[in-house]
Amino acid sequence: MEAIGERETIVWEDAAGGALRSAVTGARAIDDVQRSNRDFISMQQRVRFPCGKSAASHRRSRSRSRSRQAATLFARATTTE
Repeated sequence: MEAIGERETIVWEDAAGGALRSAVTGARAIDDVQRSNRDFISMQQRVRFPCGKSAASHRRSRSRSRSRQAATLFARATTTE
């Protein structure tokens, strides 16, 4: 009778250990994804264009120049000569 009880305890502990292991593995997987995202973002910030600007700076200045261009076109379209 004791052997069955011991076996059940062992099985129960093993199942709990397995659940704990899978939880730890899941946390590690999430951590790996977050780390790779951070690495990707920092890599993007380090990338330089031939003009010497970083990718983020290049993106911002392109956005500004588009806004300026749109404002100029709008001004030309609305002014009457």
